[in-house]
Amino acid sequence: MVNLYSIYKGLRQSGRTCNVFNGFMRVIIFLTAFFCLRTGTGLVCADTNLVLNGGFEAGDVNVPDAWTPKCKGHECIRDKENFHQGKHSIKIMNTVPQTVSWYSSLIPCEEGTVIQIQAWMKISDVIEGKKPWHQAAIMVLALDSKGRQLSYYDLAREKGTVGWASYQGKYILPAGTKQIQVKCFLDNCMGTAWFDDIEIVDLGGFVGHKIGRSPGLKELDIQYDAKNVIGPVDLSNGIFYHTDYGIFKEIEGAKPDIIRLAPLTTNYGLYEKKNGWVSYHWSRLDRDIERILALHAVPFLNICWVPDEMKQKVEQRDYTEWSAFVYAMVKHYSEKYDVSDWYWSFWNEPEYARGSLMKATVWDGNEFEFFDFYRLTIDAALRANPKIKVGGCGFGNDLWVKAFVERCGQNKTRLDFLCWHWYGILPYDFLADIQLKRKMLAQYPHLKDSELIIDEWGSFPPHYKPEEYYLSRSNYAAAYRVASIYYMLEAGLAKDIWFNAQEAPFGIIVNGVKQATYGTFVMINMLGKERISVSPFTDDPYIGTMATREPDGLIAVLIWYFKYYADLKRTGEKVINLHVAGMDYKRVKYACYLIDEHHSNGFNDRKKQDLEKIDEGSRDVAGESLSYTMHLMPNSVALLVLSDDGDGIR
Repeated sequence: MVNLYSIYKGLRQSGRTCNVFNGFMRVIIFLTAFFCLRTGTGLVCADTNLVLNGGFEAGDVNVPDAWTPKCKGHECIRDKENFHQGKHSIKIMNTVPQTVSWYSSLIPCEEGTVIQIQAWMKISDVIEGKKPWHQAAIMVLALDSKGRQLSYYDLAREKGTVGWASYQGKYILPAGTKQIQVKCFLDNCMGTAWFDDIEIVDLGGFVGHKIGRSPGLKELDIQYDAKNVIGPVDLSNGIFYHTDYGIFKEIEGAKPDIIRLAPLTTNYGLYEKKNGWVSYHWSRLDRDIERILALHAVPFLNICWVPDEMKQKVEQRDYTEWSAFVYAMVKHYSEKYDVSDWYWSFWNEPEYARGSLMKATVWDGNEFEFFDFYRLTIDAALRANPKIKVGGCGFGNDLWVKAFVERCGQNKTRLDFLCWHWYGILPYDFLADIQLKRKMLAQYPHLKDSELIIDEWGSFPPHYKPEEYYLSRSNYAAAYRVASIYYMLEAGLAKDIWFNAQEAPFGIIVNGVKQATYGTFVMINMLGKERISVSPFTDDPYIGTMATREPDGLIAVLIWYFKYYADLKRTGEKVINLHVAGMDYKRVKYACYLIDEHHSNGFNDRKKQDLEKIDEGSRDVAGESLSYTMHLMPNSVALLVLSDDGDGIR
C-alpha cells in the first residue's frame, strides 16, 4: 500500500523539506484528491493510505508529524520502545479518569464514500471509567467543511491488558461529510495505550450487497446453465419466536425449518422456587415445541437467562441450582422426543452487562468466568443426554468469540456449534465473517467440524428509530435478507435465524399483517435442491442472483436488486435479461413473483401482503434456451419459476 507520507518522509530525509509542513501536506492532499475525484465517485485510490504518517515513523522526539496531542498534562508521546512494526508508535498514559487523545490531520473525504479502517492497539491496565464505554478507543470522526462533527465510527474499545491487536471496520460517511479525522484516546479512564499502523482506504461509493466504484450497467445479461449442477442447495430459513410475540399459527405459512425459542427461563416460566422448594413447569414450552415439530422444523432452544430466584447464588458463582435446572430440562425432553437434531444453545450476548432483565439476571462477569459457566452448563446437559447438540453462545462481539473458542479448544470442551449475532452489516461481509469463525475453530481438531450458526440477525442497524422501521420489515429488508442468505450459502453457514417472527419493530408478521420479509421465506421454500451455474456477469454492486433446479427439471431463478440504506447515490431501474440454457423441455410454463415497493409488501399496503405473481404463461424453448426480461427497481426481489408445460422432454 502506498502511503502519502512516504513522499514527505523521503524529502525530509534528503533535507529538502520546506519549513511549513502543513502547507506541503495540503498540496499533496489536494493533488491526490484531484486525481482521485476525477472518476466522479469520490476518493478512489484504493491502494493509498489516506492517513498521513499512520505508522508514526516521521516526527520529532515526542510528537509525530501530522498528529496532534490533547493531553492536559498527562503523558502523550511518540514511543520508540513499544510498537507493532517499524520503530515507533504513539502512547497515552493516564493516572486519573480523564479523556486524553491523539488526533490525526484532517483528511478530505466526500459524503457517501465507504472507507475501510485498520489500526493496531495495545493496552495495559486500562481501568474502565464510570460508563461501560469509558475505555481505550479508536474512533473516526466525520466532519463538515467547517470542521463540525456530524457523526463518528467506533473502531475499537478495550479495557484490561491486551497485546497488540488488529481492529478493522467499514464506515459509510454520512451526508454533509467533507473531511474525516482519526482519534486515538483513553476515554475517561485510566491506564496505558499504544496505537500504531493506522490505515484508511477508500473503497468506493456505490453500496449494495457489496461495495463498488460504479453503479454497474443499466441493462444486464445473465446466463444460466440448467445442465451444469454445481452443488446442493443447503439454505436455512430460520426464525426467532417466543410465546409473547403473537399467534404461532401465523408463521406456519412461512414454513421455517428451524425456530429459535428464547429466552426460555423467563418467557416460559420454567422455574419456580417458593419457601425453599423448587418446581419446574414445562407445559407452555411443551406446547410450542409440539407446534414446531408439527411444522417439521427443528427446535433451537436458547437456555437463558438465570431466574431471579437464583441470582444471589450465580453472582457468588454457585451454579448448583442452575445445573440441576438444565439437567431436568434436557432429561424431560429427551424422555419425550428424539432430540438428537435439536440445538441446545446456552446464553445470549454474554458480553453485554444489562443487570436485571425480564425478571431474570443476565451475565455480569468477564469472558473467562463465562467460559466456566458454559462448561458447567453443558456438563449438566450432557449428563442428562450425551447425544444432544450443545453450543452457544449468541455472541455480539468477536473478541469474546475468539476468547471463548480458544478456551474450548485448549480445554477440549464440547462445542457442537458456535452461534453469534449480526445486524445491518453489508450482505457481502457475511462471507468474510463466517470464514473468520471457521478459521478460529479449525485451529483445534475437535472443533474443526463444529457447525456455524447466526442465530439472530436482521437488516436494521443498531439504535434505529421508529421512522426507520422500513429497514426491518419493508422491501428493503426483503432484498437485504435474500442477498445476505446467498453469501451465507457461499460461506457454508449451517443455519441462520432471522429476527424475528412477530415483534412490532422487526417481525415478518405485525398485527396479523405479513410484511415484505414474509415473502422471502416463501420464495426460498420454492427453490430447488440443486444449484446450477451462473456465468460471471458485469461487476454490479446492486444486482445478485442464484438459480436452482429439482431432479424433475423444475428451475427457479432468484434475483435481487439491493441498495444499502446509507448509499447516497442516485440509482434507478435496471433491465435484467435472463438467459437459461440447457432446458430439457420443448415448451415451458413460467411464473414470475415480485417483492418491491408496490408488490408483496404488507408494510406499505396491507392489501398487498401475500406473495404476488406478476406474470405467467407458457412459451416454446428455442434450441434448449429460454430468455426472460425483468425490470427491477432498487430493493426488490424477483423469482422466476420454469416448469414443463406438458409437451415432454426433447
